[in-house]
Formats: sequence, C-alpha cells, structure tokens
Amino acid sequence: MPSLLKLRGSEITQRAGELLVEALGPHALRYDIAQARSTARNDDPLPSYATGRVPEFLAQRSFTIAGGTSEVQRNIIAKVLFQD
Repeated sequence: MPSLLKLRGSEITQRAGELLVEALGPHALRYDIAQARSTARNDDPLPSYATGRVPEFLAQRSFTIAGGTSEVQRNIIAKVLFQD
C-alpha cells in the first residue's frame, strides 16, 4: 500500500534526522564542509560527512508534505481499511 509506505517512510526519515542533529549538537550547524575541513583541528572527533546536517534535516521536514500530507495519507489508509 503506497500510502502506508509514504507515511511511515517520511516519518522515519524525520525522526532519524532529528536524532542525528541532536546527537551532533553544535557540529550539525557546520554548513561549509570545505571551510570546516580547512579550519578543523587534527583532533576533531567528527568526520567531515557528519557535520553540516542542518540543511538536510530541514529539507526532510518537507517529506510529510510532498506527495500528500501525512493527514491525507492517514485518511486514505483509513478508507481502505474500513471499507464496507
């Protein structure tokens, strides 16, 4: 059922993004990776791919809107499940 997959997929993606940003703390705010690499100390505990995640996190928020809002998807699921 596509509606169920869309609903769960977008919600899981958002929760994973929230967890990542929360775990990275202030490191998630680094936006310019090239600049972060050039100014980073050699003992920086985070690899370059783990920084600058806030723009990606904010884009993930739109997944519940694109392709139909989560509320619309829930209505579609309910209609399919409770048909007479």
